[in-house]
Amino acid sequence: RLGEFDPPSGQRYLRIPPGTSNSSASADSALRAARESVVLLSNSAKTLPLDVSGEEKLKVALIGPFSELTSELMGQKTDYTPYTIVSFAEGLRARAELTLTVETGCAGVACPYDEANFTRAVAAAAAADVTVVALGIDRTIEGEAHDRTNTTLP
Repeated sequence: RLGEFDPPSGQRYLRIPPGTSNSSASADSALRAARESVVLLSNSAKTLPLDVSGEEKLKVALIGPFSELTSELMGQKTDYTPYTIVSFAEGLRARAELTLTVETGCAGVACPYDEANFTRAVAAAAAADVTVVALGIDRTIEGEAHDRTNTTLP
């Protein structure tokens, strides 16, 4: 229905000027869509939303190779620069009621074992009230003509 395989002359989305999709109105629309599409698979321990009402700041450990990355949050898209991309760490740092510790846990998305990084991540998680894990895949693991046969994390 979107015409992805139609000839370029018939693809109406190719005629949208780049500035149109890279605008504050487009960012607002994307934020609304993201908020409306979040799926929480389980919250049996009632962990979310985080309780930040205490007198002490909530200690959060952000662990994972995607903690500070932004380009990976765009998926496989390389043909545009979005209006704004906020890393997980940047978003959490903006919350004044949190004390944030960030550790990658491993050196890179493919996550080869690195004892020093892993040890720091475990220590950060142990000292935190809450641990958030930021994982995923990037273009070195999957992309056009570079598909995988499973959906497991590396």
